[in-house]
Amino acid sequence: MSKFSAVIYRTDRLSPFAPTGSRGHRLFISKEVTLKYLPQLIGKAITITPELNAHANPTGTECVKGVIGYITKTWVDNDLACISGDLLIHPEHLIISAASEVLGCSFEANEVEIKDKREFHWEIIKLRFTGVAILKQSRAAFRTDSFFAPYD
Repeated sequence: MSKFSAVIYRTDRLSPFAPTGSRGHRLFISKEVTLKYLPQLIGKAITITPELNAHANPTGTECVKGVIGYITKTWVDNDLACISGDLLIHPEHLIISAASEVLGCSFEANEVEIKDKREFHWEIIKLRFTGVAILKQSRAAFRTDSFFAPYD
């Protein structure tokens, strides 16, 4: 079975861009919140769409469309929220699909609580991770921080 590792975002800094569902607000996720909730991703799916430009599961439900693997480990390395796991497909299929694009990833979540929704930038204080989508790095809200690396 092939493996993957990925960084999904950096803690303690604003997302470079506003993610889908945030109504144009950039996000801030502290290391403390990450350490508390990131382990929820263990056993969750890694999904992909053929165009590599969106979430296969945009509603954040436990649906399993476009599943290509599962997360088996989460950790925080300095300020990096990291995951790794098993792929159900051979890594070269992803490389062929991505062509010249760098692959990134984006988390899926629901039950998100914001410290103060009146603020221009939203600080997440609670969330329920439901999965991670692989997409073109240029499409991720944390695009300058996320990457996805498949390997044998």
